[in-house]
Amino acid sequence: MILTQETPGRNVVGARKWGKIETIFGPYENVAFATDWARERIVDRMEKVNFSSGDFLLLAGDPVVIGIAFAAAAARNRGIVNCLKWDKQERSYYEVAVNMGGES
Repeated sequence: MILTQETPGRNVVGARKWGKIETIFGPYENVAFATDWARERIVDRMEKVNFSSGDFLLLAGDPVVIGIAFAAAAARNRGIVNCLKWDKQERSYYEVAVNMGGES
């Protein structure tokens, strides 16, 4: 599982049941003006952990980082992106599968 960006005050321990959490960006890294560098870092991290269609993105932090990570995951997995979404009411994560129109 890949956490897009650490967020101060956000506890993601509950997501560990989906696997080890690999973090791409620290809480204070700003990528707004360095998107090529951010994309390369995201793709490199996905390659390092052999990110596949069975893995999950834990989307947090900078919306630009989230968008790039989502696009990279979709490109890597023929359009399939699995995410974990926080449910405030239930106080737990649940799986959300998105098919961006690629092959299933």
